[in-house]
Amino acid sequence: MAENHNSPYSFFKSLAISIMKYRWLLVVLLLLLTAFSFYKMRELKFDSSIESMFLEGDPNLITFNKFKETFGSDDFVYILFETEDFFKPEMIRLVGRLVEDLERNVPYVDDVKFLGNVEYVEGVEGGIEISDLIEKIPETDEEIKRIKERAMAEPLYIDNLISKDGRTAAIAMTFELYPEEQKKKADVRHQVGEKVLEILAKPEYGNMELYTAGGPIYDCEYDKLSGKESSTFGLLCLALNLLILLWVARGVRGVVSPLLVVVLSIFWTLGLVGIIGWTLNMMVILLPVLLICVGIGDSMHIVTETQDRMDHGLGRKEAVVKALTLVGVPCLLTSLTTAAGFTSFLGTVVKPVREMGVYAAVGVIMAFVLSLIIVPIIFSFGKEKKKAEAGKEVHERYDLFDRILEKVFRINTRYPKAIIGIFIGLTLLSVYGYSRIEVETNSMKGLSADLPLRQAYDYIDSKMGGSMAIELMLDTGRKDGVKEIIFLRQLEQLQNHIDKHPLTMKTTSIIDF
Repeated sequence: MAENHNSPYSFFKSLAISIMKYRWLLVVLLLLLTAFSFYKMRELKFDSSIESMFLEGDPNLITFNKFKETFGSDDFVYILFETEDFFKPEMIRLVGRLVEDLERNVPYVDDVKFLGNVEYVEGVEGGIEISDLIEKIPETDEEIKRIKERAMAEPLYIDNLISKDGRTAAIAMTFELYPEEQKKKADVRHQVGEKVLEILAKPEYGNMELYTAGGPIYDCEYDKLSGKESSTFGLLCLALNLLILLWVARGVRGVVSPLLVVVLSIFWTLGLVGIIGWTLNMMVILLPVLLICVGIGDSMHIVTETQDRMDHGLGRKEAVVKALTLVGVPCLLTSLTTAAGFTSFLGTVVKPVREMGVYAAVGVIMAFVLSLIIVPIIFSFGKEKKKAEAGKEVHERYDLFDRILEKVFRINTRYPKAIIGIFIGLTLLSVYGYSRIEVETNSMKGLSADLPLRQAYDYIDSKMGGSMAIELMLDTGRKDGVKEIIFLRQLEQLQNHIDKHPLTMKTTSIIDF
C-alpha cells in the first residue's frame, strides 16, 4: 500500500522519528514538567462545603447566600457527651472550662452555648423575667434539683442542649461569616475543625466521651479521609495493574512504561488543577483509579505492537517507529472519544461532577501524550535482538491468552443465538435493577459505620433526634412584618404542620422564643 504523506499515519511516523531524534531533550522536558506539577500540587485545596456543590448563579446558591447575608453564617459545631447527671457541680465546672477553652482558642467563633450559660425566660405577673439558668454553681441537692427541673421543663433546651432522658448534654458553637480574602488563602472551615478537635483531644477532657459534628468537623475529617482513600485505592489499583503487567507485558520495559505513564498523568492532571486554581472535592477520590484504569490502554497498545515488531526482527528504533505509525491513529481516536465522554459531565448542574469530568478528560489526553513519548523512549534503549532469536520467539509464542481467545472465538461462532439470548436477558435484568436504584442525599450514609465521623453523627441522631437541619427563610415583605399577629399565627400554623411530618424531630421559630 502506497503511503499517503498527508495521512494521519504519516504524521505519527514523522512524530516517532522526531521522538527518536530528540529523546534526551524530551527526557529533560518530562522531568522539568513533572517537577513543576509537583510544585503546583502543593497549592491544591479540598473544598467539601455546601457552596462547592453549586455553580455560580445557581438559584439555590443565591438563596443560600441571601440567608447568610441576612442571618450570618450557618456554620455550627455540635459537641455531645454522655453524663450520668450534667447538673452535678464538678460536671458543670468541667464543661464550663471546655467552653471557655473553645471560646478563647477557636477562630471565628461567634457564640458557644451549653446549659451552664443559657438564659432562662420565665413568665411572671405583668410580663416576663429573664435570668441565667445557672446563676451560680449549685452546691446543695435542693439547688441541683431546682435547676434540673427548670431545664427539663424548657422545650428549647430539650433535644438541643440536653436529651429527653437527661443523660446526654451538648455544646453548640456558632461562627461568624468567614472573611472572603481568608477563604481564598486557605480552607478556613478545615482549620476551624482542626482547632476544635485539637482542644477536645487535650488530657483534661480525656474522661469525657465526646461526639462532634458540624460543617467544620465534616470538612476537616472528610478532607483527611479523601486524601487517605484516594492514596489507598490508587496504590491498590496500581498494584493490581502491576501484577497483571508482570504476567502479560513480557519484560521490565513492558511493566515500567505503562505504570510510569499513568502515574505521571495523575501528577500532571493534579498540577494543572493547581495552576488553574480550582479546588478538589469529594469526587477526586475516583481520579487516580480512573486514570490508572483508562490511561494504561494507549501505552499497552504501543508496548505490544513494539514488542511484536521486534519479535519479527526489526531493530528497536525501527520497531518503535513502525508501532507508532500503526497504532497512533487508533490510540488518538480512543483517547478523544473517552475524553469526549467525560466532558459530557459538563451537562450536569452538580459542580463536583462537572469538574471531575474536566479532570478526567484532561488526564486521558495527558496519558495519551505521555504514552507517545515515554514508551518509545524506554523501548529505544538497549541491545538489539538477533533476527534468529526474534523469529524463534514468534513461532513459540502461544500463551494462555491465545488459548482463551481461541476458545471464545469458537464459542461465539458455534452458539451465536444463545449468546444473543443471554445478552438480551442480562440487559433486561440490568434495566430492572436500574429501576430499583434509590438516591441517597445524606452524605453520612456513604461512610462506613466503623468511622468515628459516622459514629458521631449516628450517636447524635439517636440521642438528640437528628444532626441534619432544614432552615426556612420567610420574608413578610414589610418592615417589622414579623411582629404582626397575623403573620405570627400563619407561622404557627406552618410550624405545626411541619411538626406533624414523621421525620420531623424538632422545630424552632421566633414563636418558641
